[in-house]
Amino acid sequence: MSERYPCIVPNFGLHPWFITERTPNWLKTLRGFLESTLAAAVGEIGLDKGSTFCGMSLSIRRA
Repeated sequence: MSERYPCIVPNFGLHPWFITERTPNWLKTLRGFLESTLAAAVGEIGLDKGSTFCGMSLSIRRA
């Protein structure tokens, strides 16, 4: 999508809800995405108070 629309910046990260489900090679996969997408941003995602959508309280996420 970013190739078609230059104003879109690809972003990669590991969502906190799925941290326990990550694969053993998650870092290698992330590195591959970043190496093939030089203009990409990276960082932790999911701190947007979206917990109401999955029924998780914010106090649990802060622990």
